[in-house]
Amino acid sequence: MKGIRLTEAQLNRLKAEGKIRGWKDTSPKPKGKKPDKVQMPSSVPEGLLYIMRQLEAEKIPYVTEHRFHPVRRFRFDVAIPAKMVAIEYEGLVATGKKGGHQTKTHYTKDCEKYNLAVEMGWRVYRYTSWNYKTFNVNILK
Repeated sequence: MKGIRLTEAQLNRLKAEGKIRGWKDTSPKPKGKKPDKVQMPSSVPEGLLYIMRQLEAEKIPYVTEHRFHPVRRFRFDVAIPAKMVAIEYEGLVATGKKGGHQTKTHYTKDCEKYNLAVEMGWRVYRYTSWNYKTFNVNILK
């Protein structure tokens, strides 16, 4: 998911204007390094919006772009840190062209990310544009 980079001041202004709902950056910050700019998606896919709306309807607090590892820069699309649950939306391209995460390199990095998350105790749920409506918030209760 491509995104735009925002400074913390810009992010706070957007939150205050009500343009960002249900988003909170809980990413661990590496010590001794300059903090990363927060990356927000330029357009959120329909399937990911559907999942976030389901969570909001059930009043389940979640965060987006959650950096779950203290060293690696891996991020979850949506996370519920209190329950150690991650939701990944796989942006597959239906046009026949390869998207970034369909190449061998990116797919392998995604596998590494998911395996690392599971080793750390996270439950990772993966969805695509074809199966996102099977998301059921009851799995989180």
